[in-house]
This record gives sequence, structure tokens and C-alpha cells, in this order.
Amino acid sequence: MATKNTSPLTRSSHLVKLLITEKSYRGQESLNEYTFVVTNSATKTTVKTDVQKIFNVKVAHVNMIRTPGKFVQTAKSRGVQSDTRKAIVRLQTGQTLDILTSQLG
Repeated sequence: MATKNTSPLTRSSHLVKLLITEKSYRGQESLNEYTFVVTNSATKTTVKTDVQKIFNVKVAHVNMIRTPGKFVQTAKSRGVQSDTRKAIVRLQTGQTLDILTSQLG
């Protein structure tokens, strides 16, 4: 019997996952910014409302980045990786997103 994934990010229709890299971690420490991978149909307003609902924080502003897929070639086949879209969310001063205690699945 399969168990249900109760991660708050799967309930949202636009947030896919929280992206933790060296660059995004520097933004968390210095600018209070968090990076999320979002669906290609996500907009700034939908990302802002989803983050505010899921994590109970106030968002100052959202920047969106679209990365086109790369062409990939192996020995026998060629293809294209999927396009990805990221949202950099800056929280208002005094607000924090506690990554370790939130249920990210």
C-alpha cells in the first residue's frame, strides 16, 4: 500500500521544490532570499501567494528566471533537456523561513 506524500510543496500547484545550492544559501544568509523551482506556468503573483500560504511568511518581492533546456547528445541518441523555471523569493525584514523544521518531504 502506497503512502501519501504530505509535503506542503506537493499541495501547491506551482511550487515544485526548494532549491538549495551554494549561491542560494548565500542569498538566504545575506539577503533573506530563497530559491524555488516552479512550474513553467507559474507567475510572480501565484508564487507569492503560494509561499505566503504554505510557510506563513510575508513576501517582499519575487524574481523569476527561465532557463531553456540544453541539447544533449550521447553515443547513440540526441535530445533536449526540459526547460526549467526558478523563483527567487525575498522575504520582508524580520521574516525567516526555517528550512529544517518545515515539512519539505
